[in-house]
Amino acid sequence: MVGPFNFPSTNAATGASIRYMVTGTREKSTTCVTKNLTDDDNQVAKFLLLIAVFIIAYLVIQHSARRRESGEQRPQSKPGKSQPENMVRCRVCGIHLPRSESLASEDNYYCSEEHLRIARK
Repeated sequence: MVGPFNFPSTNAATGASIRYMVTGTREKSTTCVTKNLTDDDNQVAKFLLLIAVFIIAYLVIQHSARRRESGEQRPQSKPGKSQPENMVRCRVCGIHLPRSESLASEDNYYCSEEHLRIARK
């Protein structure tokens, strides 16, 4: 043993207790004191977690208050496009596309002007 104290290396995270070896100065005997640190560690961890939750809640509230003050709204999808659109198939390549983006000729639909020209030949 080196010096009056001996602290063996143990891992407190696993719940192992740490032994403090205390050597009496007037007596030649060695007294062993054991303290289980898991209860204290759990309390500290719970306290730190609680602080983190409060900080995150505070930041979220501040962010939403700033957005409300500036009048900023959440981005929404394209206005007026809430209804689903019919899909059509290009007669040349077979790709499916929305009817509004297709080119129609008689009862056939095409994905581009080039395919429309190819079909007319």
